[in-house]
Amino acid sequence: MTRFYSSANWQKIRAAQLAREPMCEACEEAPATVVDHIVPITRGGAKRDPANLQSMCRDCHQDKTNTERAGQRWTPSKYEGCFADGSPRDPEHPWYRGADHHDGSSR
Repeated sequence: MTRFYSSANWQKIRAAQLAREPMCEACEEAPATVVDHIVPITRGGAKRDPANLQSMCRDCHQDKTNTERAGQRWTPSKYEGCFADGSPRDPEHPWYRGADHHDGSSR
């Protein structure tokens, strides 16, 4: 896998992703320096598909990696907590499954 990340092809894809999304997509506060595979390659995620890539700051990427390696579900910090009405910010939260609740997108 190391060869993949040092390849000219990956460097081009990485540069394009960081140009498209220069801020961390997880916290929306820090400049992005890492391109992350949303679905890890080891779990069948596409290596080069832009739909499987997200720009992240080093801290958020490390947190995501450590959480996933521990077998847990990672939630981006921008989705932590809840809205003023008490509904969860995380659109993947079980509260939204099978219920007729708003999706938080209007917030």
